[in-house]
Amino acid sequence: MGLWVVAGNAGARRFYARMGGRPGVERREWLRGAPIDEVAYLWERPETLGQACSKMGRSV
Repeated sequence: MGLWVVAGNAGARRFYARMGGRPGVERREWLRGAPIDEVAYLWERPETLGQACSKMGRSV
């Protein structure tokens, strides 16, 4: 399981790392002619994310 995060969004990157996500491949997307660098955050086992959310009192 995974998702894309804007590379420069340090807060989001810290959050997903705390949730057990590991940074993966990077890519460059274009939005209205401007480059947006992104990083994939990946979970080998989706239950890892569920467990992290449970510890925070949240659900997925």
